[in-house]
Formats: sequence, C-alpha cells, structure tokens
Amino acid sequence: MINVINGQAIAQTKWQIIQRNPTSITIYRDGATLAAQTVRITVDSRGINQAENEAGGRMSERACIVHGIRQHPTVTDTDIRVNDRFAIGETSYEVYEIIILPGGIQAMCRRWSGY
Repeated sequence: MINVINGQAIAQTKWQIIQRNPTSITIYRDGATLAAQTVRITVDSRGINQAENEAGGRMSERACIVHGIRQHPTVTDTDIRVNDRFAIGETSYEVYEIIILPGGIQAMCRRWSGY
C-alpha cells in the first residue's frame, strides 16, 4: 500500500510549530515591499564566515532558515523566493536557496551582523 502525503495536514502541523516561536517578516523583492508574513526562523549552525566590511570592521555571516507553510486550508502560503531580502531589527537577511516540502517551504538565508 502506498501512503499519500497529505500536504494540508502537514501544513497544519507546521503552522502549529511556527506559532511556538513566530516572527513577522516584511520581504523586499525587486523594489517592492510585500505584506508582512508570519514564519519561524532558526539558526543554521553549520558554519560562520567572516569578512571585513567597508569601515574596516569585521562582519559575521551566519546562515538561518526561514520556515513557512504551503497548502494550509486557512492560512495563506508563505511567499518567499531566492534573492528576497528582509530585516529583523538591525539584522539583514538574503535568501539564497528555497526548498519546497509537502505542506511547507524552507528558505536558506544569509544573516549579516556587524560587530
């Protein structure tokens, strides 16, 4: 017997997980500002790169993952694409990869913060 993946049921579970630690982001795409969306952001601790900024200081680049939903019966799909940008406080993010999953979407992002 083949089990059918139920995207709506998975999306409902993903939405419950997002609600445990939600973050509202406003995406900037090609000069346009999209409506705020509720997502969950987690740190991808696979690595940190450092580079000098224009002022001679050091910048740390850390990856993070934006977790969104697709196929939810009552919540709008997360609209996020490669090259989208958003900020939370003083921290800027840029999407470099999208992973489509049943009931969800993950955006791999670069997070830059100066110190």
